[in-house]
Amino acid sequence: MNGLTRRQLLAGTAGLVFVLPAVATTSCPKAAAPQPKGRIRLASGRSIAFNEYGNPAGSKVVIYHHGHPGCRLECEVLLPALPDHPDLRLLSFDRPGMGWSDPDKGKSFCSWAKDLTACLDALGVNRFGLIGVSAGTPFALAAALELRDRVTAIAIASGLCDFSTGHYGAISTREIGLVRVAPAAVRAVLNSFARQVGRNPRALYRMLDTFETRDEKRFFQEDPAALELAAADVLEALRQGADGVVSDLDLTARPWGLSLGEVTAPTTLFHGAADRLATPVMAEANGRRIPNAVVRIFPGEGHISTVRTQATAILAAASA
Repeated sequence: MNGLTRRQLLAGTAGLVFVLPAVATTSCPKAAAPQPKGRIRLASGRSIAFNEYGNPAGSKVVIYHHGHPGCRLECEVLLPALPDHPDLRLLSFDRPGMGWSDPDKGKSFCSWAKDLTACLDALGVNRFGLIGVSAGTPFALAAALELRDRVTAIAIASGLCDFSTGHYGAISTREIGLVRVAPAAVRAVLNSFARQVGRNPRALYRMLDTFETRDEKRFFQEDPAALELAAADVLEALRQGADGVVSDLDLTARPWGLSLGEVTAPTTLFHGAADRLATPVMAEANGRRIPNAVVRIFPGEGHISTVRTQATAILAAASA
């Protein structure tokens, strides 16, 4: 394993679990999740899976970009806030190689933006807002750059920044490099972990202990349905194996190559002051690069809890 112990790799993959759903409205089976609402076939022959929530005829559309290991289910963290937005249609896609979406050997931030463009054209969606959570940040920002005039607003929650722009001291910056030095070992650990979660969702605690706050840990302990949904999200993300997740991690670890100074849509960055996985300076770094971005830091909130407690505000910012 290139000099890395299994313990180090497990700790590293823990640092790469970038946001799990923290609120469940229904309980999902441990070993399976509902099939996606739909799959869109691209010109290349690949297909992209998606779920839809809220008002299907809503005049406002928001696209959710999940972290990893995550999938379309992750956006259910926002469902309790949807009643506050009765005119909102919320769409969440599995990125290539995760959930039910076919792999893309040439995956990049820009290729994802083109995939998303084709999906939205197929769904008849012309104008929309974007949400990027944690490691979904660069994918959402790439979409904003590709689709420009079609994007009405952007909300980034617990977001990562381009690690190549400086040292940020977060767990993610220390651990994400594992995928660069030992990708096969990371794949093996993730696949093994998925099997453990399939047998017992409480196996998630080993990863959550790496970066969660005391309140976040207590939330999962007190709400078995939330833990079970988080497990379903991980299992869906890894249903095809870990290749899709590892390719996402590899992209995130490299220089992003995104001209964030050219983002034109109003952007709000939500971040917890107690976030140890992606420290608040990451939000500040993105705020300096994105024109006129608003940075909102929440005392006491962590990587997971910020998305849960600020769900209404995140949806409002993205649908403005």
